[in-house]
Amino acid sequence: MNNLPKTESLKSKKLIRLLFQSGNSHFVFPFKTLYYKLSSPEEHRAMMLISVGKRKIKTAVERNHIKRLFREAYRKNKQPLMDMLERKNQYIAIGFIYVGKTNPQYADIEESIVKTISKLVQTFEA
Repeated sequence: MNNLPKTESLKSKKLIRLLFQSGNSHFVFPFKTLYYKLSSPEEHRAMMLISVGKRKIKTAVERNHIKRLFREAYRKNKQPLMDMLERKNQYIAIGFIYVGKTNPQYADIEESIVKTISKLVQTFEA
């Protein structure tokens, strides 16, 4: 099931605060990934947030373009993560922070998303 409903977006200020204060992180260029294991069940197994900073990408059009590319790559490649969370009966909040300085190509973003998701799966399998 390759969909990404709006309800899978992380919008709760409380969860976002927890993610940034207590979450673990790793880095796969051009994204820094924060993740936090949730104790209570949410509507979806993985709640996701994407951030593209104004300092690096000046125009809103370019920032939104990067977010669209990211959401598409995440939607297509999130299944291994969802399968693992289902198997382990876990819920997580994930934050992706874009740290690149240029407007990337879709292939580059998709490659980094695949690496990031496999790294997350390895982290939670251990």
